[in-house]
Amino acid sequence: MLGGSLSYGTGATEGQDHPSLLAQYSGWDIVNAGMPDNISAQGLAGLPDLLDEHQPALLMIKLGDNDFLRKIALSEKEANLRAIIQAVKLKRIPTVLIAIPDYQPAKAAFGDLDDHPLHARLAEEMQTTLVANMFSTVLSTGVLKAGYVHPNTADYQVVADNLRESLEGLGLLAE
Repeated sequence: MLGGSLSYGTGATEGQDHPSLLAQYSGWDIVNAGMPDNISAQGLAGLPDLLDEHQPALLMIKLGDNDFLRKIALSEKEANLRAIIQAVKLKRIPTVLIAIPDYQPAKAAFGDLDDHPLHARLAEEMQTTLVANMFSTVLSTGVLKAGYVHPNTADYQVVADNLRESLEGLGLLAE
């Protein structure tokens, strides 16, 4: 799983991040390459080593939330995500793009976050599987969050359950 702090599990107790929970459910050997504060450019820069070292059968990509929070140009984020997906596809590794919320303070305050449209557009253009509403839904509740942009342990359980169900529905994980 290539991502930032949400993949890393910021806000969860150790071993209760959604990649670890998904590994427990699936029996998969999931490498959590989530790093707090990781932006899409850092994900792209570390991608060759990640692919060479781990040779994944599937790459789940959940990047871009920190780009938004740092106000990095949307065009730069899009170019980085596009380059990541292209590089992975060149190695014939299936990809899953996990949508991230469109962080708007007013929507966050009223618990009404939606996914940023970039991810759906990229998934369609690049013929990449999209998992939508994973974090927008959880971070909209406001009840269980560990902070403004991070779920807590109970929320990560919900994310892992929803991700498992999505992957099963897509035929990527046996039920």
